Amino acid sequence: MNIYGAFIFIALLVDYVLHSLSEFLNLRSLDRPLPQAIESLYAGEEVERARRYLRAVTCEATVERSVGLVILLLFWFLGGFEWLDMLVRQWIVNDLFRGLAFIGIIALAYMAIGIPFEIYRTFVTETRFGFNKTTWRTFVADRVKGLGVAAVIGGLLLTGVLVLFLHAGSVAWLLCWFTVVVFSLVTQWLGPALILPLFNRFEPMPEGDLRDAIL
Repeated sequence: MNIYGAFIFIALLVDYVLHSLSEFLNLRSLDRPLPQAIESLYAGEEVERARRYLRAVTCEATVERSVGLVILLLFWFLGGFEWLDMLVRQWIVNDLFRGLAFIGIIALAYMAIGIPFEIYRTFVTETRFGFNKTTWRTFVADRVKGLGVAAVIGGLLLTGVLVLFLHAGSVAWLLCWFTVVVFSLVTQWLGPALILPLFNRFEPMPEGDLRDAIL
């Protein structure tokens, strides 16, 4: 393992530990009494149900993240990335399209790993706590639309980054950073107007005390 591989490996472990630690601290804080201003807004049963729900989804997220990390490390150390690279090189000659195919396959595999956890969370956990209104048809449609949006938006960004690395020389990293920042700001602006309505229905908040208090 070279220095870059060692850095990535350590970063993955640090990211895992920090996420796990933050979730542990969140769960640990659930037993503390609620502040009076918040406690007056909820009945005791609602608070307890929210705590049980948070414990359940946090444990599921920890399992999902752990499984994902183990699969990634196994794929890495068993030579999966080298194998995929050679496979893609046999199929595609162009450097840009080869990079898009390589990263696209990895992204699809990552999404596939997460689907069983999404199914369990949606149709088991959410249903158990009375939060699920999603049908199988809606679930599949949302995943298909999400895949399409990710392919278009992620594909555009990835294409730009790869083109810069192929042609911008030693300043490619700086231009890529600038491109990602600008792209992120643009998508933050476009998201509520164009992307989120594909998955959700939005209605203006009616006039009243709540709207006035928020404004």
